[in-house]
Amino acid sequence: MVNQNIKPILVFFFLAVSTVGNQIFACECGLHNAPKMEEHINEVDLIVVGKVVEIKKVNFVNGKEVEYIEPVGDTLFHGFDFDHYKITIDIYETLKGKFKKGSLKIFTGNGLGDCGYHFEVGASYLIYGFEFYRKKRVHAFSTSICTRTSFYNMQEISEIRRYLELKKNVGHTKQE
Repeated sequence: MVNQNIKPILVFFFLAVSTVGNQIFACECGLHNAPKMEEHINEVDLIVVGKVVEIKKVNFVNGKEVEYIEPVGDTLFHGFDFDHYKITIDIYETLKGKFKKGSLKIFTGNGLGDCGYHFEVGASYLIYGFEFYRKKRVHAFSTSICTRTSFYNMQEISEIRRYLELKKNVGHTKQE
């Protein structure tokens, strides 16, 4: 039987260790509000509107995509990063970036503390992406819950268009 005086100490210790462990693996941006739209538009490399047509689980080895394999226990392999998702999106509209039509691959984490965004096949989204790989004509983009990525939002799409048009017009008047 545990001494009555030690029970509160054990409970405190268990909660402290659990909390610290969660913070180590928790997504940091979840503690902050979503970035302001204007600032975020300037930060990201890509803003597209599209429908998710496929979600595929993938891994990365030293930054390169490889076929998905299930991790064994708690084993960690040097340079091996588990559980990412490759999202294939049919683009309706590109608000920022060079992609005009067709499909695009966006990568995100698994959402278990790594800030990955949860997508659903068949749903339409407004996606803010960062380029993390470019080689010749191959571009890879990522997104997360730390961006303003969301389900299709016509109001925000309209605001983005207005902001980008205003920014373009201000740029033209400065050059004249």
